Amino acid sequence: MFDDHLNNKSREALFTIFYTIGNSLASIINQQQIIQSFVDHSTFRSISSFRRDIEEVFAYTQSIDSSDGEILKKTISTMKFQLMLDKKYRSQLISKAIQFGYLLNRLYSLYFRELRLNTFPTEYAGKVRGMIRCLDSFEKLYGVEDFESGNADVRAYYRLLQEVYVQSLSGNLQNFWSDFFTFDAYVSISNTIRRRKFVMPVFIEQGIKIDNLYHPNLENPVKTSIQNNAGVILLTGPNMSGKSTFLKAISICIYLAHIGLAVPADYCSIPYFQELNIRLNSRDDLGGGLSHFMSELKNIKALLLEAHRKRRVFAVLDEMFSGTNVDDGQELFKTTITGLSSLKGCLFFISTHFGNLKEYFSTRRPSISAYHLDASISNGIPHFSFQVKAGWSDHRFGQLLFQMEGLPQLLTTNTPKS
Repeated sequence: MFDDHLNNKSREALFTIFYTIGNSLASIINQQQIIQSFVDHSTFRSISSFRRDIEEVFAYTQSIDSSDGEILKKTISTMKFQLMLDKKYRSQLISKAIQFGYLLNRLYSLYFRELRLNTFPTEYAGKVRGMIRCLDSFEKLYGVEDFESGNADVRAYYRLLQEVYVQSLSGNLQNFWSDFFTFDAYVSISNTIRRRKFVMPVFIEQGIKIDNLYHPNLENPVKTSIQNNAGVILLTGPNMSGKSTFLKAISICIYLAHIGLAVPADYCSIPYFQELNIRLNSRDDLGGGLSHFMSELKNIKALLLEAHRKRRVFAVLDEMFSGTNVDDGQELFKTTITGLSSLKGCLFFISTHFGNLKEYFSTRRPSISAYHLDASISNGIPHFSFQVKAGWSDHRFGQLLFQMEGLPQLLTTNTPKS
């Protein structure tokens, strides 16, 4: 979704951003400010047509010591005669120099020329200034007349590659590439945020308020809103009502917020959490020899241990304790929900089919709240609004859907019809 045009190295930088959850609220806010600065720049133009050039030039700068290092150590007066005789090698050097100069010139004009550095956080603005200084150090070499046409004096191309060699050995060029690939990833992220109209979340001490939240991978998503201060939010609803999709949407929202990105909603205020624990569509852990139920117990234990370390935990648990018999499942569910509701600073979204526990939880503490995915039946056909509503769902569509698929007839006849 956020890969707008990226080359392989910039894509690696994008992965790094997505796998780096802020270790403090301050680090998340700083990331937000960086990305918002990119979003506010509408002057960036696409460099997608230069992806191959970027990869080739980068590869050359990484191997220049072994490929051309011995040649580039020599003075131009020493090499001029050799280059005149070896037309093939001279052509190769000129081609490399032109590609390098051409690329840096385009990167500067498409990305850096109209940057407003004062909009970036101070530390990151320093990194950008470093990239611009690196570009400037080469500009005086590739900016000579007829450089890109190949008709400049051969000494101009040789000097440029000598500077590439020197900057590579010093580490300056490596620093440039590292910062540039991250910069490129930020541009790609900002393009997605701007195009999809995502919003930056606001971090608050307690409670959650998200307006018009939606799952960003759906083509025509139904937007829904939620506002609550409870520590445990139970989610009910019949099959196909959209419980899992809502839980995925809320999980994506919380996750994007905690890596400093904008989220798919019109407004979002949430607490800062130190641990994110998302368990959706879980299966047996065959590799670890654990059943679905045992794997679930270990997961709950892990998040409880984090909570008891005074860490703020956000967790999503889909159909908790559905992997054991109903009687055990309901008793364990009651015990677990009651215990989770006493954990301060944590937030748990838990879907369940144990709708008969409505009365039990309705008389419990206010830190447990119930929502459902709205649905109705018209002319014997279920209709789903995919909207989150307060309270418990009273609908049971299993039998209806079973009958609509014609399963009773197929199960009672020897010659089933297609």
